[in-house]
Amino acid sequence: MSTRRERAPPFIRKLYHMIEDEVPPYDNVSWSESGREFTIHNVAAFSNTLLPRYFKHANFSSFVRQLNSYCFRKCDNVRWSFSNPYFVRGGESAMVRIRRRLPKPRNEEAASAAAARRDAASASAPAPPLEPSNDGAAADARNAALSLALKSAMDARAAAEIKTAVEAQARSIHWFPYDPVRVVNADP
Repeated sequence: MSTRRERAPPFIRKLYHMIEDEVPPYDNVSWSESGREFTIHNVAAFSNTLLPRYFKHANFSSFVRQLNSYCFRKCDNVRWSFSNPYFVRGGESAMVRIRRRLPKPRNEEAASAAAARRDAASASAPAPPLEPSNDGAAADARNAALSLALKSAMDARAAAEIKTAVEAQARSIHWFPYDPVRVVNADP
C-alpha cells in the first residue's frame, strides 16, 4: 500500500522556490538573516519580473492578498517583510502545515438579526391586500379587514406574520394583486 506524501499548497511551494532561486545581488526578494521572514526590496521590479515568472499575474496587491490568506503577517511597517511560523529558510518540510485560511462561518445570531431586519423593512411598507378574481362582497370585506389588520400592526414581526398569512391565503384561492383605485373606492 502506497502512502501519499503530503505537500505544501502550490502557492507556498512557488513562493519558496522564488525566494530560494533569487540570485545575488538579491535586488527583488531575499530571506532575512534569521531565515524566518522574507523581504521584497523593489516592488516594481518584483512585480514586473518575478511574479509573472512564477504566477499567472503581475499584480502585487493580489500577491499580498494571497499571503494574507495563508496567514502571513507583515513584519515591518517600512519594508515589505512577511513571515509565517512554518515558512522558514531550509524548512520545506514544515511548509506542509501552512493551509489557506477558511472563511468564518456565519454566526447564527447575526443571521437571525439580518432576517429580523429584512422582516422589519418589508413590514414597514406593508404589502397591499389582495383582491379575489371574482367580485364578491364577502371577499371585499375580508380584503378590507386584512388591510386594516396589516396597517394597524405596530410590531414589525406581527406585520410580517400577517402579510405571510395573507399571501398564503391568496395562493390557496388564486387571488391576484389588486387595483388600488378599486380598493380605495370599495369602502361603503
